[in-house]
Amino acid sequence: MGAYHSLDDVKALLLQQNFPLDFEDEPFAHEVERWIEQIEEVVNARLRAAGIETPVTDLTGIRVLNLICSNLTAARVWRVAVRSRSAEGRDYASELEQQAENLLKLIEEGRLLVTQVQTTDSPTASLGEDTRTFKVGEHQ
Repeated sequence: MGAYHSLDDVKALLLQQNFPLDFEDEPFAHEVERWIEQIEEVVNARLRAAGIETPVTDLTGIRVLNLICSNLTAARVWRVAVRSRSAEGRDYASELEQQAENLLKLIEEGRLLVTQVQTTDSPTASLGEDTRTFKVGEHQ
């Protein structure tokens, strides 16, 4: 079990697509556990590159990372187990990966927080004074 997601989380995502995967068959549960660790290592590396301390311990952040990591691991399982395509031709693995990537980009851009924001001790934080001057018609 990883810090952000587990084998049960991956199974739940696959069951949502009516794909009850028997983890006694390929891919084996121990292999999926290894993928869980690998995916969390990659996600943590991306978070650190964005200046976020890992592992994330904030409950809301863990929930967001659970979704990201579960999607990425379920996508890998889906690709191995069904060779990328469902019977209807739907590429569920790519959909899961895209959802995870969209969330990671929001985190990296600072538009989705996975850690608590540090505030000042003062009830009113000073934002500083903007000393720039602008002329009408100029863009900065």
